[in-house]
Amino acid sequence: MKIVRKIKQVKRLAKRKEDENWNFRAYFRAEIDQDDLDEIVHALNEQVSAQIDCTRCGHCCTEITPLFDQEDMTRFAEGLDISVTEFRKKYLISAEHDPGMFRFDGFPCPFLKNKKCTNYSHRPKDCVGYPYLDKPNFRGRSMNAVMNCEVCPIVYNVYEGLKEHFDDWQDEVKM
Repeated sequence: MKIVRKIKQVKRLAKRKEDENWNFRAYFRAEIDQDDLDEIVHALNEQVSAQIDCTRCGHCCTEITPLFDQEDMTRFAEGLDISVTEFRKKYLISAEHDPGMFRFDGFPCPFLKNKKCTNYSHRPKDCVGYPYLDKPNFRGRSMNAVMNCEVCPIVYNVYEGLKEHFDDWQDEVKM
């Protein structure tokens, strides 16, 4: 599998393949066992992640804002050597659809400098876990995966690898 690393190329290719990606999602949601799907996605994620250094990209930090719970706010504020109240007041707003959660007020992340997080060792769980390809239940998160194909080179390449793995999926969809 050829790995695409450049974000401009990833965005262009993902946009071009958007309909195909949604069709593939419908296929694997209907045809592939959840445990088998997770096993394949996890293996592809290991393979692709070993070849892409997230700290040299940082594109997710320009397109997505993480959610912060109280624990995340405390840890992040400690890394900045400010109070949680000051951190929350200066940088966060309530997350509309997640009561008790907060997010940055705008894009890109205010702590992104030269494609790297200036508070990396204190990141919220959302940042640490992104792009979530090592978690169980890929099928349940697959809508986000399709949307994140344009955001993250790892997601794009894993999704392409998944389509390669089920190389006859288009024939089965046409039947």
